[in-house]
Amino acid sequence: MDPPFHFLESIRIRGEGQMNCIKSVHFIRDYGRIRITILSIAASLGFYTLFYVMFLNIHPHHHSVQFNMLVLLAVLIFVYPLHKLFHCLPVWCCGHQATYSLRRKDAKFPLLFCDVKRPIPRNLFMVCVAFPGVIVTLALIAASIV
Repeated sequence: MDPPFHFLESIRIRGEGQMNCIKSVHFIRDYGRIRITILSIAASLGFYTLFYVMFLNIHPHHHSVQFNMLVLLAVLIFVYPLHKLFHCLPVWCCGHQATYSLRRKDAKFPLLFCDVKRPIPRNLFMVCVAFPGVIVTLALIAASIV
């Protein structure tokens, strides 16, 4: 049985931050969609539990605001498309061609895809990956100040 991070053996780093990838990394093929989903849900619950307990220790008399269930469902439905849109936004702003499409790909429900037509620079790719997290973090900081 291979060690859990066997794909790292095939990545060599040389020079100043340049990578020469010998083998492509395909997590879904290597580990399976179900295992990745379970790990993602467990990590999310663990993160929430840890920080909620820490928050209660800092603010013991916290009163939560009650939301309407329909508002919560609407927000949950719009989070996924907005997240994918935030991944595509830096590509479009830099003038590269990318498509934002809805497809059924061996799934019970349709999935959103952001397909980039040509290769993009590594720095732009890193910005695209981090952009949703940066935007959400800045929005939450702004909301907490107001």
